[in-house]
Amino acid sequence: MIKLLLKSLFITVPRFFVITTLVTSLLYLDTSPLPEDITLTTLSYLIHISATFLFAKWAFHRSHPSWGDAGMVAGVFIVFGTMLEAWLSSVITRNTFWNAFTNYNWQSLLIVVLYIASVFAAAWHSQRVARKISTPSGMV
Repeated sequence: MIKLLLKSLFITVPRFFVITTLVTSLLYLDTSPLPEDITLTTLSYLIHISATFLFAKWAFHRSHPSWGDAGMVAGVFIVFGTMLEAWLSSVITRNTFWNAFTNYNWQSLLIVVLYIASVFAAAWHSQRVARKISTPSGMV
């Protein structure tokens, strides 16, 4: 349990930088035949889902996670990821750390829900793979 907690704390930092880099790079994407706002928002959500799923799979590597473990990893991703996001926002805008939290809206809540769903999907996938490995062929 402690090992998974420390592993998820460690994984939160590169996950945050990967998501931030990829979402920021969407500003340079040309979506001329499609509506720009809808396309970039959809791609941003897909980046959040896929990065969170892959980093949660990394956290669950070589383990058989329970649903409580998935909840713990999701909580660490949400709490520390939000703190890193508020820190980066305060550095960029030269605002205070606590004022960065006032910019959250319904889309932020949607991203939190996507984080939770991605982590639980990664836990389910890890459980399924572990079950498949532990049972003889043809019994799954």
